[in-house]
Amino acid sequence: MTQQTTVPTKVLSDYLTAAEFNDLNDVINHNSDFATVEITSLGDDLTSLSSRLTVVADTNTSNIQSYHTVDLPTGLTNGTIAFDSSAEVPVYSNSDLWYRSSDSASIDTFTEVDMFIVMGQSNADGKGVFADLDTQTGRSLEGLDRTGTQIHLSTIDHGTKEYVEGAWGQINPGTNTAAASGRFGPEVGFTDTVKTIIDGGGDATYDKPVAILKFAKGATNLVTDWDSPDGDCYKAMIQDIPNAKFDLGQLNYKFNIRGMIWFQGESDSSNQVVADAYEANLITFIADVRARFSKPNLPIVICQPWWDSNDAGYPVYIETVRTAQQNIADVDSNINTIDTTSYDHRDVTHLNAKGMYELGEDIATLFPNIL
Repeated sequence: MTQQTTVPTKVLSDYLTAAEFNDLNDVINHNSDFATVEITSLGDDLTSLSSRLTVVADTNTSNIQSYHTVDLPTGLTNGTIAFDSSAEVPVYSNSDLWYRSSDSASIDTFTEVDMFIVMGQSNADGKGVFADLDTQTGRSLEGLDRTGTQIHLSTIDHGTKEYVEGAWGQINPGTNTAAASGRFGPEVGFTDTVKTIIDGGGDATYDKPVAILKFAKGATNLVTDWDSPDGDCYKAMIQDIPNAKFDLGQLNYKFNIRGMIWFQGESDSSNQVVADAYEANLITFIADVRARFSKPNLPIVICQPWWDSNDAGYPVYIETVRTAQQNIADVDSNINTIDTTSYDHRDVTHLNAKGMYELGEDIATLFPNIL
């Protein structure tokens, strides 16, 4: 909590005014000289049931994020309001302790979790059929106890391009791990492996519960869909990040952003100009994500896509994209790549249940090397 601000006395059910929220937003963003506040669908009226404001910064900063207003507890007198970045919630100070502004919960009582981000297109979303997992692997994986592992899955609507916000819940492969019901992405094998390390008392890097913040959409490209600042996925993602972090804080969790899994590139591989621009575009995207989490060295694992070269629809510049991904990892010690070629696939490019689960397991083994 490096910056603080003072607001007038509030009582239960009062909302921060636009001016007060703008002041608080200065605390949140640390660089909000250009920032303005737009009260979503409310004009200047904060008395309705809506509790979310959208904070829009000057285009020069490319810093567009969403935050929530919150009720302040009864009896909060003039004093310090701050922002706890580990729980992504406005807090206030009383007797040298920090409390969540919405309901007087002590931040000190929150459970700390290690958060990992999963983003990309269809393979990140996941095409592995969970009901096939035990049969394909010959292992008993479907019935593993995944209690305590949290996931938040959001996406965009393909037709309207509107942001579809998810909600935090216990990971339940096949129902809340992919947009397609019954399927899952790399997060299942990944979290199962990390959880084994935790429960087994292994690598001390993973000494807390795990949360997955997942945003994925099939058939999306980096050049336009994920492009900063105009891509539909990009604009939805920058809404999702603060929303998900805020909601996790409301569930009494503090978080440590530990790393990101990026599985994308197939849709940038059919056009030479687009493929040639992939390296620069991904460098820009990674820098943006790291800045939004205030993690300039955020560890990242890039999954290099594979496509069957015998397929009539083979994207002829996929090796250009894969090379671009490797080039980025070669000059950044906090980025690793993993080649998905040898994993089991269900079709010309998508991994099946066995391939997806084993990929997740192998991704987990890469993170200790770069954390």
